[in-house]
Order: sequence, then structure tokens, then C-alpha cells
Amino acid sequence: MSVPAYGPYVYVSHLDHSLPISIWDVSDQLNISNIRNIPLDDIRSNGEIQNILIRGYYLWITLSSSKFVGYSVTNPKSPELLISYDTSLQRETKRGAIGIFPQEELSLLFVSDAEEG
Repeated sequence: MSVPAYGPYVYVSHLDHSLPISIWDVSDQLNISNIRNIPLDDIRSNGEIQNILIRGYYLWITLSSSKFVGYSVTNPKSPELLISYDTSLQRETKRGAIGIFPQEELSLLFVSDAEEG
């Protein structure tokens, strides 16, 4: 499970991989509320979440099905899917996109993959 935060929001992935990523408003610690869930059924492709990362207004997710996805969370109540990309050319033995490393100053995004590097 991973819990990155940006501003008053935390983004929670779950050990039960059938559950969505949930976005929580923690600005009032006496009244923490779930403001949105991001269902991953469409993009998961039977993979499990490896990592989630927040950088600025972007939520990056790597999946064991050799995918990475990116969402704009400029408005955390309405995340927008920006990209869903398969990192592996091998169709039978997908082992996963391991990590994601945004380099904002270079406008680059590096993704490590267990099969393709």
C-alpha cells in the first residue's frame, strides 16, 4: 500500500487490488472524507499496482501488467486520464512496470520495466 500526498489530499492504493485508488481530503483532520475513487478496472489488465506517485498535479501509477498510467489531478474530485501506456513488447511474460520517475525540469518521464529496462 502506498499513500502519497499533495496539498490537503492523500491518494491511497489498497492491498486488495480489486479496489480503486481512493482520494481523501485531510484538510480537516476531524472530518477526513473520501472525495473520489479512481477505478482501475479499464486499465489494470489483470496487473497489480506497483507504485503510485504524486508530482505537482499529476498522479502516476505503475502496474505489474507492464503498464503505466497518468492522471491530471488538478481537480482531485474529477481526475482526468492523460495516458495509459504498455511498456512491454512481450505479450506472454509481462512482469511489470516497476517504477516511474518524472523529470519536470526536462519534460521527461522515465519508467523502469522488468522486461524492457
